[in-house]
Amino acid sequence: MTSKPPRLAVSLVELFAPIDSAEGVLGDLEEEFVGQLARSGLRAARHWYWRQALRTTLHLLWGAVRVAPWLTTALVLASFIGGPRLSSGLSPFLSHSAGRLPSSRAAERW
Repeated sequence: MTSKPPRLAVSLVELFAPIDSAEGVLGDLEEEFVGQLARSGLRAARHWYWRQALRTTLHLLWGAVRVAPWLTTALVLASFIGGPRLSSGLSPFLSHSAGRLPSSRAAERW
């Protein structure tokens, strides 16, 4: 079988994973996905991947909240409320606080 993990779940992990470790995290998840696929079939493997992607994302998000709670809250709220339109208003704050957070693809959007 040459099935791939769910693209949306992969994108979710990519969005929150630090740049320097995203490739390793996604590689580990894909390797285990292939094992799950061989053992349990496509449906179970996709279900497993989604569960792991959500757990990983929550873990990464919680880590960001612990490091810089106000910055993380602002980024999450801004992405839900106004998306890129608010980026210009948050730019000075982000550039000042960026050194405290691990670099991630989510921060690159801003």
